[in-house]
Amino acid sequence: MPSRSDPFPHHSTVFKLRVRHPSTSKRAQFAIEKCSHI
Repeated sequence: MPSRSDPFPHHSTVFKLRVRHPSTSKRAQFAIEKCSHI
């Protein structure tokens, strides 16, 4: 898994969750923002 394609290992999981559960997109987005802040 190239690091440049996936800077965050868990990002891929969050994205999958977003695609599978559109209703969780807001929650996923918040998590991504939180990770970006850290």
